Amino acid sequence: MKKKLLLLTVVFLAVFILVGSASAQSYSFQMDRQIVDVFWNEDGSASISYLFNFINEPYGAAIEYVDVGLPNTNFDESSIQAAVNGIPVYNISRADYQGNGDAGVAIGLGSE
Repeated sequence: MKKKLLLLTVVFLAVFILVGSASAQSYSFQMDRQIVDVFWNEDGSASISYLFNFINEPYGAAIEYVDVGLPNTNFDESSIQAAVNGIPVYNISRADYQGNGDAGVAIGLGSE
């Protein structure tokens, strides 16, 4: 019984050490500015413009996605546009959104 307990303890520690030593991707950034402008359209709908200014720390991993929460789920995904430093970004997906609920989109930044 003691051998089984010792063996189980050794296996548990080995698994814990191997899993614990895996390096995870570490994001480190600041968002020094966020501007949200809302414009009311003649048909009663709204157009929303977001400006996010991220500053990535030199030791942080590159930001791959930005999740943008929206006021509700009533939006046309094909009407959403995004850019990084003036360069258009086309990877915009409701399905990849990781925020709470379904009211948002994920913006895939790629190499930008």
